Amino acid sequence: MVTIRKINELEYMIAFAEYRSVYSDRCALEAVEGGQLLMASADEKPVGYLCCIGENGMIRIIHAFTIPEYRQKGVFTELLGYVSAQKSENIPIRLSVLQRNEFRDAVVKTCRKLGFEQSESVKVFTCHREQNDPWCAFMEEKGYKMCRLLNRWGYEAVSFENADDDIISQLRATNSSEYGDYFDVAAFLDNPGKKTAWDMSFAAVKDGRLAAYSLVTRDSESAVVFQIISDSLRERGSGAVLLPFVESMNSFYKSGYKTASYAMYGSNTKANAFRFDVLGAFKTAESTVENYYKK
Repeated sequence: MVTIRKINELEYMIAFAEYRSVYSDRCALEAVEGGQLLMASADEKPVGYLCCIGENGMIRIIHAFTIPEYRQKGVFTELLGYVSAQKSENIPIRLSVLQRNEFRDAVVKTCRKLGFEQSESVKVFTCHREQNDPWCAFMEEKGYKMCRLLNRWGYEAVSFENADDDIISQLRATNSSEYGDYFDVAAFLDNPGKKTAWDMSFAAVKDGRLAAYSLVTRDSESAVVFQIISDSLRERGSGAVLLPFVESMNSFYKSGYKTASYAMYGSNTKANAFRFDVLGAFKTAESTVENYYKK
């Protein structure tokens, strides 16, 4: 019989010492600080755990693990079922899995068994630091010219690290302003567990107003992630979003990080147009993430 209980970070570190990684430790800490870290036990021994957080009005499963000898015995099903049973009626659960993940089929089977529905998949594009020739070619051909034009129009790029308090306040308020409610920037800025790279994240500013921004996080010791690349409604078509993106990319190439990545929904036609015109110089590898929801 499998039993589930909430644990703290120390209990996780002791119970799963031989299975820990930098990534799992980060997920465990994030779960403790902003959600729940759940442990499954069988025969009076720890056999698996699940990390979930509260994010944008939903519960998001960010990591789960079962020790090898207890796989295919329903441990993950019990953990995910526990979260499903405990949630409030109006709070959905979200779970994402890489299409190429070796456990993908088992995860999908469990999701369907528990009533999860598949939503739109996401493409993840990854750039390796050593392969920067396409980016350099793009900048020489079009990038620098476009950035100089934006500068002449009054736009300037500033890092989150050096931005004044008013710009940071505008960033925190983006999900309730003309940027819409798609992303909660404050959740990144005010949560150390999100690992926001303040020195690699940039804002485009014009006349003291936030025009666009790119928010980058440190995913591991070797990888960074572009979590958000966005411009305000009034700036759509101005090209202002190019400025912060270019500065973030240049910071990446000057850093010691090996990879940078970003994700994109196929239905986001505006973002995909930007990807085709600009981010194409940033893509060196592609993978697909499947999303599952339970309402």
